[in-house]
Amino acid sequence: MYNKELFAKAGITKAPATWDELKTDMAKVKEKTGVDGFAFNPQAYYAMPFLYGEGTDMVDAAKKQVTLNSPAAVKGIDTLNSILAAPGVRKLDTTSNAYANIMDAFNSGKVAAIIQGPWENANVFKGAAFKDKNNLGIAALPAGSAGQGAPLGGHNLVAYAGSDAKHQEASQKFIAFMTSADSQTKVALANGTLPTRDDAYTAEVNANPGIAGYSPLLAAGKPRQPLAQYSSLYTPFETQLIKIVSKQEGTKPGLDKAAAEAKKLLPEFSTQ
Repeated sequence: MYNKELFAKAGITKAPATWDELKTDMAKVKEKTGVDGFAFNPQAYYAMPFLYGEGTDMVDAAKKQVTLNSPAAVKGIDTLNSILAAPGVRKLDTTSNAYANIMDAFNSGKVAAIIQGPWENANVFKGAAFKDKNNLGIAALPAGSAGQGAPLGGHNLVAYAGSDAKHQEASQKFIAFMTSADSQTKVALANGTLPTRDDAYTAEVNANPGIAGYSPLLAAGKPRQPLAQYSSLYTPFETQLIKIVSKQEGTKPGLDKAAAEAKKLLPEFSTQ
């Protein structure tokens, strides 16, 4: 997400296509407007694009390998560190309120660009900087040396197989209701999130500028690896990520520790 007005004041005509371009552009924003060009939320989820940009992930499920400390992962997090040290980037916030603080800064026009998803569309449009919804720019994340991407999915509706027939039937009805075209349309209109069904993209849904902005970006999204433990891997990654970006730990040693913790969750996997 980015603030079109601030980009224009800095003479920037399009979103950065690479992380190097991001650094250049954010320095321009700071110089021309006095506003921070970019803010990063140091949660593991928001660091995934830096791994994807180097062609890697936290794990390779097919090869049964933990890849959090692979050379590609180290390169990706080193790239993140170089951005955080660049001119025009907001001081790193590692407090428990970092997410809210960054969103408040962006929504009020104190930060020009962030990494964020469509679940914040409705809140962003309530912000002072985006009373004119057309001021919100939405673009694909910058690319690294081996590609680009953002994580997709991770939210599921589940019927417990061990429940009795009565509860099975009730849960299946609820899931059918929540995943119906009508329900997905209503949720999309209320929250600005993307439906998973083609028939939920009504004319009204497609007219939402947030949805219209994010829909074309799905092609660059990265599905999560088919592992029950995948979401749990964010915890060791984030613990070390905060230490790495705070300069309490080197990139490789920190990722080695994260990989060691990840292996405890996946004992049959090898590490780098």
